[in-house]
Amino acid sequence: MSNFGEHLFQFILHRRGKWILLAGSVALGVVVVTRASIPDAAGVIHGCYKKDNSSLRVIDNSVTQCEANETAINWNQIGPQGPQGPQGLPGLPGPQGPQGLIGPIGPQGLQGSTGPQGPAGPSGPSHAYNASGNQVSLNGSDREVEEITVPAGSYAIFGKASLGNEDGDFQGGNCKLSTGDETDVALPGQTGGASFVYSVAVEGVATFSQQTTIVMTCSTFHGGASRGSLTAIAVGGVN
Repeated sequence: MSNFGEHLFQFILHRRGKWILLAGSVALGVVVVTRASIPDAAGVIHGCYKKDNSSLRVIDNSVTQCEANETAINWNQIGPQGPQGPQGLPGLPGPQGPQGLIGPIGPQGLQGSTGPQGPAGPSGPSHAYNASGNQVSLNGSDREVEEITVPAGSYAIFGKASLGNEDGDFQGGNCKLSTGDETDVALPGQTGGASFVYSVAVEGVATFSQQTTIVMTCSTFHGGASRGSLTAIAVGGVN
């Protein structure tokens, strides 16, 4: 083996319980192989440093101690834990996943409580009240021709009668409702013994707070009323 000109120490250190190879550069070379516990169970490597020639040797401190002219030194294969680094930037959002499957239909919920009563609805279909067919003689005063009784409410009222003049002279005629509406007509006298007949219509509107009887009367000096008809139609309101 060649002369290296200086001492060379090689330490091949493995985990505790593995082999250490120590080689000295001498003329013929000597290789010593021994089984040692380096580093120790705590991971610490033990060595002996000789100051006068700056030599360092690694030992298994469980079986070997430093000489009197050597200084014991220790070091660790694993350095101290460094400080925590700064927090990294948030990553980019991942792609949206596919839509999941539709879940099963849940059970039917409990029946809710009854809600408050709603406002009154609009009026229903109209109702008509009618009376007709009477025939009366007229002799100067009002006489009832037709009447109808209706429940409380608002009504459009229509009356009609045929007035006849049975006198040879001209005379006036009149038909009115008990609501106050009326119609006046002029009736010519008889011609050739035939009475003059005139159709008289009277109408009005009224609102009653209770059941009411509506009456139509007619009058003339000497004559009669026929074909009388009185109709009251219920309406939603009267403006």
